[in-house]
Amino acid sequence: MNDSRKIEPSYVSVAMATYNGERFIKEQIDSILCQTIKPSEIIICDDCSTDNTWEILQQYASKDSRFHVYTNNQNLGFIKNFEKAISLCSGAYVALSDQDDIWMDNHLEFLLDGMGNKIMSCGNALLVDENGKSLGLSYKEMELLDTLPDDDFQKLKSMLFFRSPYQGASMLFKRELTKSALPFPEGLSYHDRWLAMVACVSGGINYIDNIVLNYRRTHENVTEYKKNRSRIKYCLHGWMNGNVDDIDQLLRHPHVYMSEYQRKKLLKWRYILANNSKLRKPITISFLLRNYKTIYNC
Repeated sequence: MNDSRKIEPSYVSVAMATYNGERFIKEQIDSILCQTIKPSEIIICDDCSTDNTWEILQQYASKDSRFHVYTNNQNLGFIKNFEKAISLCSGAYVALSDQDDIWMDNHLEFLLDGMGNKIMSCGNALLVDENGKSLGLSYKEMELLDTLPDDDFQKLKSMLFFRSPYQGASMLFKRELTKSALPFPEGLSYHDRWLAMVACVSGGINYIDNIVLNYRRTHENVTEYKKNRSRIKYCLHGWMNGNVDDIDQLLRHPHVYMSEYQRKKLLKWRYILANNSKLRKPITISFLLRNYKTIYNC
């Protein structure tokens, strides 16, 4: 570990959102407790679970003062529940945790070392089945991403038009990011995608290829998923289904500040996304192919 980074481990918070997670949550919490860099606090918000999740959380909290567990008065949904958990964190760094994954022992160590001078770091994940058995596929491979742009604003373009390797379960960010990202916009599809987009314009992201967790996939046949992949189809799917709302949310959020250059670029990208089914001009095709080559080795 690089001691020159001057990071105090006592400043790391873990934010977890739970709902009916009794089947896997003990394994996940135990993996957090086994970290080479210990978190200073573990904030868990339960969204009105109807199984034994809340009882399990109380058991951990009764034995370890780092646990702060909360139960909602009404079901908020996973996005607002994560927003609540994040807002309750007091550490200088915040790591997001799902309820059914398994962190590698050096999850936090890798992410802290990999952050550098950026506001966020993300690592890779290994897909596993419900029993924790490897499915032989990483999250980055699942997204069919060969390379990532170096420039943070180009990373945002890659997210908007193609695919994204930035998943919340392998995400660590400086708490100052919440000043720009919170509250989450209404109608948000994914909280981790939003956090990564804001990070691209508010301090940047470092991505590391290290596997930092086992990412449990309980409802999908990943073997068939691996066999039926086409980069072109996957690329076009992202292109044709690009979410204009993502750009609108960035442009309208009261706490996200961007340069005039960034705003003009976002407006241009919005126009292309909003009209991709109508535009058949060479410039549009050129834009797609040019940016496709920046991501895929072809």
